[in-house]
Amino acid sequence: MVLNYASQVITAATGSDPNRHAFRGAVAVVIANDRPVLELAAGTAWPEPEPAAASTATSGPPSAAPASQAAVGPMRLDYIFDLASLTKVMATAPSVLLLVDHGLLALDDPVQLFFPQAAGTPLGLVTVRQLLLHTSGLPQQADLFASAYRMPCPGPADANGGCRDGLVGGAVSVISKMRLLTPPGTNVNYSCAGYIVLGAIVEAVAGCSLHDFATENIFEPLGMADTGFFPLDRPLPATACGRVVPTESRSTNPRASAYAAAFTQRGLWLDEWSARHIAAPGSSIADTACGVVYDDESGWLGGVAGNTGLFSTARDIAAFGRMWLHEGAGPDERQVLSGAAVAAAKRCYTSQCSGGDMRGLGWQLPSADKSLGDWAFPDSFGHAGFTGTGLWITPSLSLVTVLLTNRLQLSRDCNRMPRLRKLFNNAVFAEVTATSI
Repeated sequence: MVLNYASQVITAATGSDPNRHAFRGAVAVVIANDRPVLELAAGTAWPEPEPAAASTATSGPPSAAPASQAAVGPMRLDYIFDLASLTKVMATAPSVLLLVDHGLLALDDPVQLFFPQAAGTPLGLVTVRQLLLHTSGLPQQADLFASAYRMPCPGPADANGGCRDGLVGGAVSVISKMRLLTPPGTNVNYSCAGYIVLGAIVEAVAGCSLHDFATENIFEPLGMADTGFFPLDRPLPATACGRVVPTESRSTNPRASAYAAAFTQRGLWLDEWSARHIAAPGSSIADTACGVVYDDESGWLGGVAGNTGLFSTARDIAAFGRMWLHEGAGPDERQVLSGAAVAAAKRCYTSQCSGGDMRGLGWQLPSADKSLGDWAFPDSFGHAGFTGTGLWITPSLSLVTVLLTNRLQLSRDCNRMPRLRKLFNNAVFAEVTATSI
């Protein structure tokens, strides 16, 4: 371990007191010049269960706690995290870039080209580029579970996912009816709804799910064996057993509770839904997400969507980051993304927009209030996720920084994470530039 100050930032923030700590546990991996200079697993993934703890699910059939997929006890480097919005830059945006590389998509294509039902609506003329940049004008949330009655479901509504196409098409229909907050292209307004539309466009153009397209074209070529969506229409991969870090209880906030009630009332995928929720030690309510995305938008679509739903390990994410340092090439020199796509994605397109948020094609670029920190280089770029995750890349330093935490186990209202990310990145930049790493 080389980065002492960066390590101290993480260990000081780790613990079980929500009044003092930012998370129960964390994994940090820093790569400089293609070699690890920090690999740290701190704290606890999930508390050890009490002996003979009972569990009764309130949102589905009974489920044992902890479930076999749960990572329990001290944190480990190979534990699998719900990445939240890192999905946007690790699955959705690169899938869009690949389709452009393959001559199947153009950045200025409008949504209505792929979804005729959007024609004549506020969404219809919004472009792929604007969706990538968060300049579509769409609000952040789509509230899909609250609009269920407007989401058509042709075919059998069964546990085999027979209605997924209807759900995705229905999601675009719901979003197309939303009022735009600002004219497209004028303001940066972070939007999960926009990335749900992007994921649907990928599926429409590629002719397969976002999960399958990203796995075949991005994760497998990069050797990211522990990375992927966990769709509810199939069991969890056996390789995830005992390694999935739980996120939060559905009963901790009104929105999550309303979502859980709507999900179970719909009656789809309930066996998997129940199996992927566990009870906290000492509790009889199995409502903590573990192996199912915490987010209600992605969860409503079966766990695969363009905004959230991806799961991964810190080492896999570091491998993804290295690809961006090598102009889109993987470990075997196979070109995953073109050099042209990589260069375009890192460019700032929003300097003339209101909102003060500098954006590339998916990526967040350095700005005063963002997670890259105070010492970020001009060529740095990255992204953060609501569950307490982050990925940051600085080509001029050959630097990839990954931070994964289980901060939602303490409280989603804890406001320590934004500052903690800055402190961590500041220490990483300082130590990497001060040594001959």
